[in-house]
Amino acid sequence: MDAADGVALVSVPALGALRLYRRTRQAIVRLVGELVEEAPRAGRRGPRSHDRRAGLARAARRIAPGDQGAGVRFVASAVWGRVRLVAGMVRANRPWRLMLGLSSSLAAALATSAFGLTQDTVWQLADALTPWRLAVAALGSIATLVVWMIVDHELWERRSGPAARGGQPIGLYNAATVATLTLGVVCLYGALLVLNFLAAEVFVVDEVLRETLRHPVAADADELPAAPG
Repeated sequence: MDAADGVALVSVPALGALRLYRRTRQAIVRLVGELVEEAPRAGRRGPRSHDRRAGLARAARRIAPGDQGAGVRFVASAVWGRVRLVAGMVRANRPWRLMLGLSSSLAAALATSAFGLTQDTVWQLADALTPWRLAVAALGSIATLVVWMIVDHELWERRSGPAARGGQPIGLYNAATVATLTLGVVCLYGALLVLNFLAAEVFVVDEVLRETLRHPVAADADELPAAPG
């Protein structure tokens, strides 16, 4: 913020990913109040603000102008500020829109999984695996797809790259990239899960599945027969 020129800048990603509209409005109110307060010191007239906390998150720390000519700044804590900044960067990237770019992959995955729903081996394998093995397989699939997209599209910022030489926080960039792609892939898998569930409801017959797995099956646990004894 530069009171001499009457200019203030808000970094929207630094405000986080939640309640963004309210936080932005509060930050603007706070900065305007600071401009009005600092105006008399810059040779202008204006009322003095008495509420130094109004409008900006209380976690932000006010830093007075330095010797290099920098204006008043509001800086969050080192750890929480970085976490909130990465979250704001991820929101600005809109990870849910990644499905639009991966529509062809979603179509291919849907066709493959729909074919897999008709195969006895897939059902038998899924029934035999323990929950933690299925979870590891799902997480491994997500991680593999994220790594492939980062490598294939060269999204990883290197320490020897131009961003690092320009003093940019490449660690924050890489963290935001990984988080954005991970959330986007999770959204993609969620859509695939819903579509597969609908396909299974239409095309998978309980009697056939029961013969394949050799035990009772039902979508609702209440429909299963009670265990003997």
